[in-house]
Amino acid sequence: MKKVNLLLIIFIGLLISSCSSGDDNTELSTEKILVQNSPWTFDHYEIIGVVDVINIDFTMKGLESEVNQKVSGNVFNFNLDGTGSRFFPEEETSFFQWEILKNNQLKITFNGGSIRTVFKELKVSSSQLTFEAESVSFGVFKALHTGKYFYKN
Repeated sequence: MKKVNLLLIIFIGLLISSCSSGDDNTELSTEKILVQNSPWTFDHYEIIGVVDVINIDFTMKGLESEVNQKVSGNVFNFNLDGTGSRFFPEEETSFFQWEILKNNQLKITFNGGSIRTVFKELKVSSSQLTFEAESVSFGVFKALHTGKYFYKN
């Protein structure tokens, strides 16, 4: 009986040690996924809500379409040292510092600290970057709105 118990304990020990966390399936941090999959190219914008509207002819779909056209071609590139760049077609590339804050927030600081933006609900995978932000549109639809930005690599 003692031999059976000893064999059972050895078998359970071997079983547990073969399932140890020493596997190569270590989960990457959000920062590493963000950097390793850069650059991130704007894919589309989905409006969540409108805070304030100045234009009487406002429509949600119209505003969403306007933002999609305005942000089209935007590319973010994140570096491991906490720096990065943003490219818009027909504009100069702008450089920034970035950090991930608690509660899935991404803080980006442009121009040596003069322009600071905090994006909320940051989610990143190997193929998609999303975040939510409050934005002001000054095009056809003058509005303060919140929405979700989608980027792909």
